[in-house]
Order: sequence, then structure tokens, then C-alpha cells
Amino acid sequence: MASFLINKMRRKDREITDPQKKHEIIRKCEVIRIALFDEEFPYIVPLNFGYLKEKRVFYLHCADEGKKINLIKKNNKVAFELDMDLKLDISENSCHCTMKYKSIQGTGKIFIVEDDDEKNLGLNLIIQQYRPQLKAIDFTNELNSVVVLKLEMDTLTCKVNT
Repeated sequence: MASFLINKMRRKDREITDPQKKHEIIRKCEVIRIALFDEEFPYIVPLNFGYLKEKRVFYLHCADEGKKINLIKKNNKVAFELDMDLKLDISENSCHCTMKYKSIQGTGKIFIVEDDDEKNLGLNLIIQQYRPQLKAIDFTNELNSVVVLKLEMDTLTCKVNT
């Protein structure tokens, strides 16, 4: 795994540096968007995800074919973004409107998980993201019908405007 870096942020007053607060925001997000390299334009896709805090890794799942998989096989470098609590703050002067938000963004490398134990872990983390009260599930019978992706973060920033 690459060394973990923090991107420099222009609005330091909106930056969250506390790892626990970042984790809390990630736990409350519902979708991760990944940007992949295409021939001419970036390709962005929203996905369900699970998060392994200790290793700074996102797990995703998808079908074993299609544009996303083809692009990952060509170039596994990605950018990602998650957000929550979006709310337009409208002032009386329309030029002073702003968006309230909490967001996470970064870069990393994405890999297709081959190991069945890690695939099982990744699928369970995805379920726990949306249903934390559920106990672990054994996905052994389903592992051949799904692709699990692992996004290892290189950079991560967190920004809020609340």
C-alpha cells in the first residue's frame, strides 16, 4: 500500500483533520463515486461501499464485465468522492448563496480482489455500511458471481461547510 498522504486544502477553515471525525462522516455516507481514466473523458460511477478504517481501504462490488472493469484493468488509478448533509443555504442576496455539506475526497489505486476470504470480508463490510446491526454473513456460495474491488487510498481530505 502506498504511503498515506493528505492533500493540501485552500480553505483550511473547512478542513477536518481528526481521523475519528473523518471516519464518522464516511460511516454516514451512502455512496462513493469513483472516477476512472477513459480514452478521452473521465468516467465517474457511483457505487455502494464498505470501509475498513484500520487499513484505509474501501471495498466495492460489481459485475465481472462492463466499462468499469475494463477501465480498471487498463489503469487502476482512481479519484473518489463521498458527501452528505447537502443543503443549499440561500441568502437574501442571491450572490451570497452557499452549499452546506460534509465531503471526503481522495485518490488511490483500485484492485480486483482474488482471495475468497478477503472477498467475503469486503462484502460483509459493504453490508455493515448500510445495516450495521447485521451479523457477518458467509458469502461462500456467491463469491463466484460477484467481483469485489479494493480501493487503497493514497490521499484523503475531508471538508465541511455546516
